Amino acid sequence: MSAGAVCLNLLMAVNAHGYAANWLTEWVSYDPDFLPEMGVGEGEKVAGLIYVGSTTFPPVERPRPDLSDVVTWVGEA
Repeated sequence: MSAGAVCLNLLMAVNAHGYAANWLTEWVSYDPDFLPEMGVGEGEKVAGLIYVGSTTFPPVERPRPDLSDVVTWVGEA
């Protein structure tokens, strides 16, 4: 949980400074032959890789469902 919190906060900070970032957990995060090449020691794990860079276009918002289609209210609001 703490690794996830660190990664999410790093992404938010990078975006707040105008950069683009992406957090991926790719095969390399689990490859026992490559982990030592990244400096990962015995018994350690990788939460993922965070790629940081710049972009020439604004971020595209993904489609989102209407709130009424995904939320059910129980009782009175």
